[in-house]
Amino acid sequence: MTLTVADAICRPASTVNEDTWGRAGDAVWVLDGATGVAPSPYLDGASDAAWFSREISGRFEEAFSVALSTPAAVLRGVHATAEAARTMCDIGKVPAFELPSASLVVAREVGSRLELTNLGDSVIVWRGAGGPANRFGWSELGGFEDALHRVLDAALADGLPRAVGVERARALARENRKLMNRPDGYWILDLSGAGVSQAQIEACPAPAPVDVLLMTDGFSRLVEVYGAYDWDGLMDRALENGLEPLYDELRGIEAADEACSRFQRFKARDDATAVMLSWR
Repeated sequence: MTLTVADAICRPASTVNEDTWGRAGDAVWVLDGATGVAPSPYLDGASDAAWFSREISGRFEEAFSVALSTPAAVLRGVHATAEAARTMCDIGKVPAFELPSASLVVAREVGSRLELTNLGDSVIVWRGAGGPANRFGWSELGGFEDALHRVLDAALADGLPRAVGVERARALARENRKLMNRPDGYWILDLSGAGVSQAQIEACPAPAPVDVLLMTDGFSRLVEVYGAYDWDGLMDRALENGLEPLYDELRGIEAADEACSRFQRFKARDDATAVMLSWR
């Protein structure tokens, strides 16, 4: 069997893209850098999140090219990225919650198995021949996102401008970031590698052929926020017409709701990345 990239798209919400994706050896991954909460960047690049996602993706190209388990490959990438960060600032003196982090999903052919890995709130959807689409993985970040929405809703219910609600939600997001990689918080990829041991890793239970869609939450909004599709419908459309029309539809929905009045969300637009894979 061979894991191949059938289609891919990676587009920013504005001028800076904090998403990225890559492949090396038998692995394909997608990274969604978490927008920073520090007053100013610590690292070189358009943003700390953009630097982190691109730097660690580049390090994964080496790590996944050798015979390592997925956690070991990810940790090798983390350690190399942390060393690069130390050339720019003393990361030991920076509050951990102000340093960059990212959600990570990986699909990897391991022997005769298709291995799936999730750490954070990006999305893996897979579908075997004749079967339904299945989402793999979960994250505590969903509850934190719900809390941001409640803050926004409360501000609007009080008759305050959306901008006030967004600022209140941003303050809460900064506090939530302090719970990164803690048992009472959420697990994520960062420069310490503390969350890697908590990654969800399983073999896909379906035999080949299997189609797999890796997405950041900016793309999975089509299902999870806008309700334009269910997972099967999204897979059908992606396989039939490619990812570009789905991206256009995503941005069309957002352009028609710039005020976020129909679909409540913290960010009106988000970076959007999707990679369609075929295992045959």
